[in-house]
Amino acid sequence: MKDLGKELRELRIQKGYSLKEISYLTKFNLKYLEYLESNNFNFLPEVYVRSFLKTYVKVLDGNEKYFLELLDEILHKSETENTSDERVTFLGHNASTHKENEEPDITPKVEFFKKTIKIFQKPKVILLFVGLAFLVFLFLILYNTTDDSKEEVLHKNMKNEEKFELVDEKSSNFSSIVNKDSLTLGIKAVDSVWIQVKLDDKVVKEMYLRNGNYEKLRAIEKFYLFVGNAGGIVLYLNDKELPFVGNRGSVQRLQVDKNGVKLIQVKNEPER
Repeated sequence: MKDLGKELRELRIQKGYSLKEISYLTKFNLKYLEYLESNNFNFLPEVYVRSFLKTYVKVLDGNEKYFLELLDEILHKSETENTSDERVTFLGHNASTHKENEEPDITPKVEFFKKTIKIFQKPKVILLFVGLAFLVFLFLILYNTTDDSKEEVLHKNMKNEEKFELVDEKSSNFSSIVNKDSLTLGIKAVDSVWIQVKLDDKVVKEMYLRNGNYEKLRAIEKFYLFVGNAGGIVLYLNDKELPFVGNRGSVQRLQVDKNGVKLIQVKNEPER
């Protein structure tokens, strides 16, 4: 059998090139070129080996067809030998001719991982990751600060709350689902919202709810609510949803009793 690697090497020397020069011209890894000249054609799938060989020979101005046919002959012959030698029968007994202890060539994979590690060790790449981490950190700080500032403003507004006055009688009768001595108010947050609740004009509770939070309060007769973001809540009376739809970002005062929910307004305050 003809020695492809030897002929390739002789052609290169005849043309006056070193392996490093060929590597520069073809942009191929020097190790791959060494594999070709040493008749090692298993370092990559066949389609890539053929491409490397074709480019190599083209740079040397050699006979591409000749070398590709020689490569096919070597590879196909190797496949035929492996198939025929796989099992051998002698005197009725089977003997395996595989080289069981032969280790696969992992050099290309090692080279790939070395290159990957070198890329991540470059200062520019490190700076890029540090910058991304800083941006994520900054975003989290700004997000929390926004929520905290919103909470502070709403809290201040509720501290300055004036007395309530009933002005709107738009409600449904919920007396059929309410016990005489007990009301249960459910408040579900669909956005960040500050709420102040008076229970029967006696107990005052303040709370800050985030999206998804749910609170339950009990009273005998009624609840007064001062809501900092009226569009951020859904109300339930004894587990039945009330027909209340507020505007996001608007401050509203509400009364909830056995008759349902009513909008109330402070004296001398313009209607919202």
